[in-house]
Amino acid sequence: MRSTHVRTALVALALSALQAARADAQSGLRKGPWLMDPRATEITVMAEREVRGPLSVTVWPDDLPGDAAAHGEGAVSVESAERTALHEVTVRGLTPATRYRYAVRGEGVDGYGGRFATAPAGGEFTPFRFAIYGDTRSRAGSHRAVVSAIAREGAEWAIHTGDLVDDGRDEDHWQRFFEIEGELLASTPMLPVIGNHELSRPGSSGVDLYRRYVRCAPSAESPSPELDYAFAWGNVHLVLVNAYDDFSDEGTAQWLDQRLAAARRAADEHRGWVLFVSHWGPRSSGPHGDNRPFRRGEVVTMLRRHRVDATIAGHDHLYERGDDQGLRYIVTGGGGSPLYRRRFERDHARVVVSEHHFVRVDVESERLVFTAVRPDGSVIDRCGLRRTGWDCDGATRSPASGQGSVSSVPAAVNDAVQRNCGCRAVGTSLPHRAEIARWLALAMVFWVGRRRRETAST
Repeated sequence: MRSTHVRTALVALALSALQAARADAQSGLRKGPWLMDPRATEITVMAEREVRGPLSVTVWPDDLPGDAAAHGEGAVSVESAERTALHEVTVRGLTPATRYRYAVRGEGVDGYGGRFATAPAGGEFTPFRFAIYGDTRSRAGSHRAVVSAIAREGAEWAIHTGDLVDDGRDEDHWQRFFEIEGELLASTPMLPVIGNHELSRPGSSGVDLYRRYVRCAPSAESPSPELDYAFAWGNVHLVLVNAYDDFSDEGTAQWLDQRLAAARRAADEHRGWVLFVSHWGPRSSGPHGDNRPFRRGEVVTMLRRHRVDATIAGHDHLYERGDDQGLRYIVTGGGGSPLYRRRFERDHARVVVSEHHFVRVDVESERLVFTAVRPDGSVIDRCGLRRTGWDCDGATRSPASGQGSVSSVPAAVNDAVQRNCGCRAVGTSLPHRAEIARWLALAMVFWVGRRRRETAST
């Protein structure tokens, strides 16, 4: 019997050594590559190796043949020499408004890369396309279908409206996110905002992992680097914020006011656009409703003062387009999570539909054309945004699906929203009111049962 145990132990040790040897020789990337922070003359390529080691990124103009890049003609290479797993490589010295290919190589790593475009120089108008999607957590099948559809659109970059993963503290959730998004993010830079499922609680490892996998160049004196920042492409200017910031704080409010003012000045110089992006938006007809931190910090007043052209958000898992006295808004939370139905009847809501989708935005000379698209490519809603407002409807309008402005999603979905959301009040560990009510109900059932048992025993 003892010899059997020894033999089993030796076999286990041999298998362990073999697995370790395979890991050392394993080629490939665990995550990526993915593109972040696209600029006129630079871009950041991120990748996580299966095995620690250096990486290099080579970039060359898309119109050069592959062998020219291999010989260094017109190519730019950057070496990340540190023997680490996660690499963040910024390639500089690129030409504005140019399409490039790139390759990621290293010890045991080859055959990874994609394409991207650099931003045009200055703020002049140039026609281009970008995409918006969000709330991709929880359901891999729906998430994969939406991402595959976006990858076919040829967008220069994509805004993610937050809740990338179900639990920002869980590394496995991030791994699943990058596995699903691999094809898209290899050739489409992502501009994300943090959602409540990444935050979990302020200062938690959810924020740490978000910052680990996200690279957003900080804007001047940003109160929270990579959570609050600004971005511009041509004459389209974005201000992207953590929706759960304390906007009643003087420093945070001052930063936002200054960023919006700077974006408005730059946009006015070239007849451009200012978009405000947050996970939880100022207006929504879904179960989460209007953003309460925004209300406390009078953010809507600030948005109107700086003539923001539209706000973009997620959080409620539906598509909504509206106009509240000049505050034009889009809610796009249909990136894969369980769908929600409309809860509030609002006069300013033009279209409300609960379907998985993304939004395609085509930048034209005098308008932005927003098209909400299902994963199969069919259109839910299409509307142009001019400087005077939406150009496709009057007071109300039915979506292309023919459902009217209210989704046919079962009412049970709405009842389960807060239970599935896991959202928590900022700065505390308290869950939503609905979850509190659920726990109180369970406590009441337990108490009643206990009282009945005590009565029966007497």
